[in-house]
Amino acid sequence: MAGCFIYSINQFIMRTAILLFSVVCFACIAHSQWLPTNGPYGGRTNCFAQNENVVFAGTPHGGVFVSDNYGASWQKRNNGFADLGPSGLMVGALYADNEVAFAGVGVNGFYRSYDEGLNWEVMPGFWASYALTAIARTDNHLFVGSAGGGLQRSEDNGATWMSAMNGVMPALYHAVSVILVKAPYVFAVVNGKMYRSDDFGAEWDLVSAGLPENTYSIHPCGDALVAVTSQGMYRSINNGDLWSMSNTGIDTQSIMVLKCTSHDDEIFICDQYYSVFYTSNDQGASWNPIEYPFENAMYVLHALGNDRLLFQTDLQSNFSLTDEPSGLYLSENAGLTWTNITNEIDATFCMSLAAAGNELFCSTSGNGVYKSSDNGLSWSLTGLTNWQVRVIRNLDGNIFAGGSNGIHRSSDGGTTWVFAAQGLTNISVNDFVHIDDNLFAAAADGVFMSTNEGASWSSQSNGITTPLAQCLMVNGTTLYAGTGDGVFVSTNYGNSWQSLGSGLPPFSFVYSIVHFNSDLLITTGLGIYRLPNGSTQWELVSQGSLAADAYRLKVVDDKIFANRLAPVVGYDGVFVSFDGGTTWEGHSVGLTNNTVFEVERLGNDVYVATCGSGCFKRSISEFQPLSSGEASDAGIVVYPNPAHDRLVVQVTAHQIGLPLAIYNVCGERVLEATITQASHTTVDTSAWSSGYYIVRVGSAMRRVVVN
Repeated sequence: MAGCFIYSINQFIMRTAILLFSVVCFACIAHSQWLPTNGPYGGRTNCFAQNENVVFAGTPHGGVFVSDNYGASWQKRNNGFADLGPSGLMVGALYADNEVAFAGVGVNGFYRSYDEGLNWEVMPGFWASYALTAIARTDNHLFVGSAGGGLQRSEDNGATWMSAMNGVMPALYHAVSVILVKAPYVFAVVNGKMYRSDDFGAEWDLVSAGLPENTYSIHPCGDALVAVTSQGMYRSINNGDLWSMSNTGIDTQSIMVLKCTSHDDEIFICDQYYSVFYTSNDQGASWNPIEYPFENAMYVLHALGNDRLLFQTDLQSNFSLTDEPSGLYLSENAGLTWTNITNEIDATFCMSLAAAGNELFCSTSGNGVYKSSDNGLSWSLTGLTNWQVRVIRNLDGNIFAGGSNGIHRSSDGGTTWVFAAQGLTNISVNDFVHIDDNLFAAAADGVFMSTNEGASWSSQSNGITTPLAQCLMVNGTTLYAGTGDGVFVSTNYGNSWQSLGSGLPPFSFVYSIVHFNSDLLITTGLGIYRLPNGSTQWELVSQGSLAADAYRLKVVDDKIFANRLAPVVGYDGVFVSFDGGTTWEGHSVGLTNNTVFEVERLGNDVYVATCGSGCFKRSISEFQPLSSGEASDAGIVVYPNPAHDRLVVQVTAHQIGLPLAIYNVCGERVLEATITQASHTTVDTSAWSSGYYIVRVGSAMRRVVVN
């Protein structure tokens, strides 16, 4: 009896400790996490779906946005999407009706929502292995097409799946561009061929009579079907039995890359190459031109009905350079006038950050450079627009922007920019630093120097054994260059270089160099290496799951930040070291996108630039080492975090045989097991309530969020 009493007391103490630990974790998390800034806005859309006035927009990197007013305003709705690693929240296909919405996200991500995207859940039992490109539904029949895996169908609204390729011509890969339901038929375009099924995809028949060899898409318009082909527009009035050319009114050169959209009797086409616009008043039999009001080429368009039309412009013009950034536009009068509605879509591919006084500059892939003067509350485009800017740096008040289009310099806070790449033999630029009045640029052809604020550049690569320079770092008057073949150092302003240290893997690509406590630390994609002061031997200080593929490093006070450019599924995008780089902890709570390009400090905050979700910030004071209980065993890795339908616990070999227990926020044990393997133990969390949980292996604990 006494033993039972003691056991109960011990259980009570442990449950109380777990509960207190959970409450502390919850309180810390509630106030200590990354918070999104308001942008920068400017993310591209690439697919749409519509249910009456509710419009879904998919983006290449930032997930799904939803509008309940025909696109006039937007809200991000990604709740429930998993961290999908390098593919990120790439949305390739959408579908919506009165009951359900579907989204194809990343590679093999298929989700549904019953509340207009407020919450998404993964589709059970579905596997594509390719990005989804088309989704269609009729009654309980659901159809999905992918970029290489062909067609799949479900007869029970997604509970079970089967291949739907009977009748489709054999090929190594089957790329599906569109699936269209037009009762009583289902149409699909696979590898440029048009197919039709009258038994919900069980069998397909080739319907190509009259069509040219390559067909790209099919669209309903009233009683007719309209197809986009390599020879322009074709039309069928007998459900695809026979097709005839329908290019009346179209300039013959305007059939290079046609894209089409329709809604009931409304239909529009646009040539992506020549940037010309047409509509039809007779269900695609003939076409009438519409004035094309944009500087940039067309990227995608979508008809909403009642003369409403969405139009996404591309990053640039086809025939000339343009300063106009890409944007999403809405027309409510069939293309006569347009309104830019990009200002609520923050799926921006951010690449680099630079602080200058109280201002923060953010460079993007395709939209140029943005600036915030109020700590991220608002962002505005600077005078440098529509460029891919890989790196942006503040060098003594001058802002330098570099990328695949050379170098631009601004001396007035980004209002105006001048092209400053004269003398570069390759205008692909990766980094900038300066020593006094000497500017240095890391480029694809080595290191270059300018003594006149970037007006002209000369090569300074003598001794560097590879032309590719990835990054630069200055310590006093000593200059360091990270290259495709390790680290090089110069003590004479780049006039000559010597290889620095040994012990790096062969052909190490060095992406970042920092100086911390007299030591040098670098990222290589194969781990973080340190060169202690006075040593000539690089030593590996981090590898494996924590920060092996770290991209850039940033020293902030006594902390070192590392960010991941292409995170492994479920792992963190930001890591922090509190001991000079020896150990690293993931600090990504609050980030909705774990592909992070750069970390920057402004005032008392740290900012990160993400691939497709804009910028996030967090107070420097909030970054503290995780509790000793939570991080007592660095061999424990728990991912994804947040988790959705499954949780993976990864341990080291010496932890085999230890008990595994998981507790909810109330201290109740929801799972008890024994670690049987050192690699991965997978836990099904699909039935768990949303909230915070504690994973315990032996005496070590980790915190995880389930949503």
